[in-house]
Amino acid sequence: MSKPYDSKKYRSKNLVAQALLFNFETKLIKLIESVSVKTLLDAGCGEGYLLRVLHERLLAPPELNGFELVPELLEQAKIKLPAVQLWEDNIYASTCKDEAYELVVCTEVLEHLEDPGKALSELFRISSRYVIVSVPHEPFFRLSSLLRGKYLKQFGNHPGHIQLWGRSGFLDLVKAYGTVVVIASPFPWTMVLAEKSQLELK
Repeated sequence: MSKPYDSKKYRSKNLVAQALLFNFETKLIKLIESVSVKTLLDAGCGEGYLLRVLHERLLAPPELNGFELVPELLEQAKIKLPAVQLWEDNIYASTCKDEAYELVVCTEVLEHLEDPGKALSELFRISSRYVIVSVPHEPFFRLSSLLRGKYLKQFGNHPGHIQLWGRSGFLDLVKAYGTVVVIASPFPWTMVLAEKSQLELK
């Protein structure tokens, strides 16, 4: 697994970066509200930024839960979200029971993993109904980084990103594990709401 995603993006003072992130959050919230679930797990919750956004911006927040592999990030999340159940866990082999949560959300994680397919399989195992995943949409993510003067030596690619997907390539990956319901494109990301197959639901 590569280095954790640079959480400094959530604290950026760049107005363009702030606008892109707000649009990302808005698209995600619309997808979550469209499925009306009672339980949600943020797999790879980092320092808890997204969980806090969901708590603040969802009209009727479901029961929020999250796990994170990096202890330092998990401790930050626990400080920010004392009322949320958070624990250390591995996205490849989670301690969660089968179909433990109606919705499993995993944003900006898969691009850091050596085996994203194994992680997706685990996300669908944990979910009883839906999974939402997002990744950078290439090459647009790299272009946006270059325009902001970021990661110039890497041609705009974040040093922690070891998987690079265009929209169709990422959809093919998700379709191997679930049924795609909605595709959103908050620039420069690809976001997918998928449902467990009918065979898995039986």
